[in-house]
Amino acid sequence: MMKLTSIKLIRTTVLAVILSSGVNAAFSQSAVTDEAELTKLRTAVEASPDSIKVHQAYIKAIGIKDPSLEKQYTLWTKKYPKSAMVPYALGKAFINREDPKAKPWLLKTVAIDPKFAQAWSDLSIDSERWGEFTAGRDYMAKATAAAPSDPNYAFYHASSFSKVDEAKYRTLSMDVVKRFPNHERGAQALYWLGSRARNTEDKIKYFELLHQSYAPEKFNWSASGMISYYNVLLGEQPEKALKLAEEMAGYPKDEQQWTNFSNQAKLLTEAKKLIALKKGAAALALLNQIKLPRYFSFNKELPVLKAEANAIDGKNDAAYDSLIVAFAKSPAVKLKSIIGSYGSQLGKNELQINADSWMPLPA
Repeated sequence: MMKLTSIKLIRTTVLAVILSSGVNAAFSQSAVTDEAELTKLRTAVEASPDSIKVHQAYIKAIGIKDPSLEKQYTLWTKKYPKSAMVPYALGKAFINREDPKAKPWLLKTVAIDPKFAQAWSDLSIDSERWGEFTAGRDYMAKATAAAPSDPNYAFYHASSFSKVDEAKYRTLSMDVVKRFPNHERGAQALYWLGSRARNTEDKIKYFELLHQSYAPEKFNWSASGMISYYNVLLGEQPEKALKLAEEMAGYPKDEQQWTNFSNQAKLLTEAKKLIALKKGAAALALLNQIKLPRYFSFNKELPVLKAEANAIDGKNDAAYDSLIVAFAKSPAVKLKSIIGSYGSQLGKNELQINADSWMPLPA
């Protein structure tokens, strides 16, 4: 089986969102050998060929590996040529087992009913499972066209372009936002636009739109996005980060977390004011109190501010040494450039700075 890719992970999630959670269990293998029971189940299918439940019961009874299963469904597709559910039921059973036999049955389904959105979606999942990503995107486009009022298909269609066509990904994602202002998928689309944006300006733009368009107390994706938004604002606009944290602390959910974030933003705001006033020691004392989650990108900016505070008091050597330690823990091009600036002020040449930068930390 091919290695899972991030796109495949996104597509696999469609099963949990678009389709009922009981489908997988309904198609699990549990063969029945009593002929009277099987006859009863076949009769139920023939009485209601458009009912997914009777198909689920029959397929479970026969067992997905039984060769007679496909023979029976071949007969039923001929007997009920207008029923898209007949081939779909078997195609769905196969796709839940990641079986390549799924595709031809799903194609039979959409040939009978081109508006069968779930079948198009399953074809998309199946295609990407086998590395056919272009076909997967095309099938999801058909699912979206078949059910234009369903935000799930629209969202996953947009997301399928995130790695291959950024402009189209942004356009389609914003279309989801525009068309579904009262659905989590719209909030999710903005969340991922903000998270995947390449520059800070775009991140702020998308997260601010998320904040304005989808109330964090109502939409889970917006509530999650506010943490990312706060993280970005800390480095760029700490006063605005503080305002956001104070707002979020007003909601009962995660009140404690946001109260802490508010305190951290206050420390940073005051520290930056002290740096502007050239009060290095006082600023450093506040910066040393800031404790943020390890995954926050702002943690990479904190050592730079501490170095600046040290340098204000003429402690360039302490500033340089602290940045060397920070670089050893988390190398970054921007940080290396700043280290070079402090190193030059200390009279170090490029070779010395490089040697210091890659020197292992003491045990």
